[in-house]
Amino acid sequence: MRGTLVVALAVLAVSCAPTESGSPSSTSSVAPAVASSTAPTTRTATTTTTDAPVSTRRPVLLDYSPTVSDLGALAFLATHPDLELIGVTLPGTGESHCEPGVAHTRGVLTALGLGDLPVACGPEEPLTGFNAFPTSWRLDADAMDLPEAAPNETLSAPDLIVRLVASASRPVELVAVGPLTNVALAVQSDPSIVERLAGITVMGGAVDVPGNVFRNEVGEWNIWVDPTAAGVVFASGARVTLVPLDATNHLPSGRIFYESLDAAATTPAAELVRDAWTAHGDWIDNRDGFFYFWDELAAAVLVDESIVTFEERTLVVDDDERETKGWTREDPAGSVVRVAVSADRRGFEQLFLDTLIGEPTDLGYRTPTDDELGYFEAVADIEATATEVIDMLFAEAADSVAGSVDDEETFLGVVAMALPAIFAGPWEVRLGSLG
Repeated sequence: MRGTLVVALAVLAVSCAPTESGSPSSTSSVAPAVASSTAPTTRTATTTTTDAPVSTRRPVLLDYSPTVSDLGALAFLATHPDLELIGVTLPGTGESHCEPGVAHTRGVLTALGLGDLPVACGPEEPLTGFNAFPTSWRLDADAMDLPEAAPNETLSAPDLIVRLVASASRPVELVAVGPLTNVALAVQSDPSIVERLAGITVMGGAVDVPGNVFRNEVGEWNIWVDPTAAGVVFASGARVTLVPLDATNHLPSGRIFYESLDAAATTPAAELVRDAWTAHGDWIDNRDGFFYFWDELAAAVLVDESIVTFEERTLVVDDDERETKGWTREDPAGSVVRVAVSADRRGFEQLFLDTLIGEPTDLGYRTPTDDELGYFEAVADIEATATEVIDMLFAEAADSVAGSVDDEETFLGVVAMALPAIFAGPWEVRLGSLG
């Protein structure tokens, strides 16, 4: 409540502001862990061979579930010139149900010129327990306005992962941005694929920050839905990179990015992402600060690791019925995981936008002028002084009240006593010292 007073007083102290500038998702029983004609003899046959060009693009397999953020990750991986998407799998435990999710994914890939890539869905139950995304979220994902196409794969998602990884000519990057059900089942079905993976990049978890599920304060949705699967993947021996809320919290969605994308959207990838944001206006305004570039960041890290800061952590995943279910926490008995702990918002947004558009594109931010910087510094000084003065006067008023200030009525009484002093005495003197 005192913070509100500080803000109100800072507004009173400053009458006007300079021009607005941009700010800056085969099954098996799995136990938890914690695939002639002969030339004439009178002639010598001469054979000429031409080696096919060797691709330098890194093969990538995406495990995701269609939502606005997942769509951004798919569009990025499908269009970045350094990557070669070789298939897409969907966890049935993700936000989208299998049938609409596969239809949408096939349609999006067809729109991106990759209609021949295999797409498969996996089991709709987690390895253990009954956690699930909210029904309303799942229905919203199913109803996304995306192109559709018929299924093209008969294998289940875990089996498709095994097949694609085992048959690839080079180690595969596996990007998983939903519950890890499919990945865990694939690893358990054929542990040898771990040796053929370049790494597993996971969007999920909350290590040093609060979680975002409703049931507890430490779980993140992708891990919470199937924590046992996450434990299997972490302990698989694969090189795991975790992109948790610790990093994605630095990347809220917002209007500046949307307007930059909308102004330059001439490619199928850009148009798909732009249209998804347009249909989900909360991603544009994000007034409640709820939406972030979760899955997009996990995809972008494959291309440019400089946009995040990594730390090695030894992690376990709580998968029992305690209030910490789904918590990715540090434990000496856990597995070593590379964790992204922060992210560069401008660097990420520029990379994401350039990739969707296919060329360098103006992001729409501008550098503040010297006058604007001076203004912001002055406001910061005023706010610091206001905080100091209010704390002093509030303490003086509280001392005159018998008992502790631990209820709303008493607090408001103290505020009423402190306000005249705030506006009449030391406040003016202290503000005047700022010149």
